[in-house]
Amino acid sequence: MEQRVAPEKRDDGTDPIRANIAAVARLERATRRARTQGHRLAGIVTRLAGSGPSILCHALWFGGWILVNLGFFGARPFDPFPFFLLTMIVSLEVIFLTLFVLLNQNHMTTQVRKRAHLEFQVTLLAEREMTLVLKMLKELSAQLGVTSATASELEVLLKDTDVGSLSAKLDAVLDDT
Repeated sequence: MEQRVAPEKRDDGTDPIRANIAAVARLERATRRARTQGHRLAGIVTRLAGSGPSILCHALWFGGWILVNLGFFGARPFDPFPFFLLTMIVSLEVIFLTLFVLLNQNHMTTQVRKRAHLEFQVTLLAEREMTLVLKMLKELSAQLGVTSATASELEVLLKDTDVGSLSAKLDAVLDDT
């Protein structure tokens, strides 16, 4: 039987997982509140337009329009084949829907970019913290007279990370592929 370990509590007594979830939820709420009216409207329109009921509604509308204008149901056609009025209405709908989707997409891209920057900052902080821990561990090992077979690898890891140099190396490798 596997034994569960209780999550480690922070100094203030909070569970770190719950604290992290709460922090993410706060960031998401702040992001939602910061949206402009246009971005809110674009989000609503794209959610509705991409829904099952919207697809069904459009299929019924187009089908009904075409059937009525082909003379079915005994109706007098008001937009005979090739359905110029329907074509114009659908074209206008496509134009506006595309603009709403692009506005929504631009907003989402901005949010993704902000999150990527935040993640990058947290990663850099974690890297610095880990380097400090390695330095402390090396000093403790030296005081205790403990040697390691990975001393050369440790020396590489103890150096500060040069983000610019790493980026240039990554670009060089990615450009080759």
